[in-house]
Amino acid sequence: MKLSTALGHLALLTASLTDAAVVARPENGLLNKRANIQNPQNAGVFVYPPDGLSFTQIAAVLTIPSSVTVPDGAPAGNYYGSAWIGLDGDANGATSLVQTGIRWNLVDNVLSWQTWYEWLPQAETDISDGSITIQPGDQFTLIIHVDSPTQVTISITDTTQNEAAQTYAVTAPEGSSVSGNTAEWTVENLHPSQNLNFADFGVVTFASCSAQLSDGSYQYPPSGDDWYIVDDAGNQLNYVTVGDNTVTVQYRPSGGSVG
Repeated sequence: MKLSTALGHLALLTASLTDAAVVARPENGLLNKRANIQNPQNAGVFVYPPDGLSFTQIAAVLTIPSSVTVPDGAPAGNYYGSAWIGLDGDANGATSLVQTGIRWNLVDNVLSWQTWYEWLPQAETDISDGSITIQPGDQFTLIIHVDSPTQVTISITDTTQNEAAQTYAVTAPEGSSVSGNTAEWTVENLHPSQNLNFADFGVVTFASCSAQLSDGSYQYPPSGDDWYIVDDAGNQLNYVTVGDNTVTVQYRPSGGSVG
């Protein structure tokens, strides 16, 4: 697909998501395919396509935390976290994951935000040109559209601040490609991979979630599996609540019982 065509498609979809348009979720026979997957890093939902199909796009309206704090009882220090959408995060060992989202950084008790995208195994690319202003609780429309196995178009729009969509044509690192084998809406604990303390983020919500398939149909969060973060002691660090088109991830204190 030409970039101009993809940009036109993204503009239409961004407007639709900004208006909270909801496409009726089809009965696809996968609605009972649910499991709670424990891991040290990711919380949210991932979905698989039906046999013979792949994902060509993922989208959501992300509401970032309204507050980010040091967890109760945790030592003083710097704390972090991230929320993102992605493709191939649970496929092929996630070696070709392409993702985009918002990171929060609580450094010296000062909260800052960073938009970013990443295509593994390449390092994260921060979007730091000052074109996006971020405040706690803002809503972002996030879209990843697959143009080819080695090219995607990423769109990030802060709809709360009425910012224009920021669109990026991203080429796969050498040896990497997107297969569209999974789609994910995720909050990430950066500690396991980057040794960064996990902040108390309160609540993160992904609304108007959709993952478009290669035949033009859609899948939604209820057709997938939940994953939630556990600490080194095996304590669950979040709740995940799934609606027809929404994924809500809530922080919980270490040692809390499973809810």
